[in-house]
Amino acid sequence: MSIQFKGLHLQKDKYTDGSKAAVYVVDEDGRKNGPYEQYLPQGTLFIKTTYKNDELNGLYEQYFANN
Repeated sequence: MSIQFKGLHLQKDKYTDGSKAAVYVVDEDGRKNGPYEQYLPQGTLFIKTTYKNDELNGLYEQYFANN
């Protein structure tokens, strides 16, 4: 699923069962630009980071089940 706003698209990827897999922003060239969140199949946040021009930019947080 993709939602467009001023040349940016909010991309929502899903697992085959329909649960959320990742949420991130891409520009009109398809490059990741902005916040990125990846989820485990059970819906738990796994990775939270930021991209700029399709490259990691800034803090990279990875979460584990035993938080």
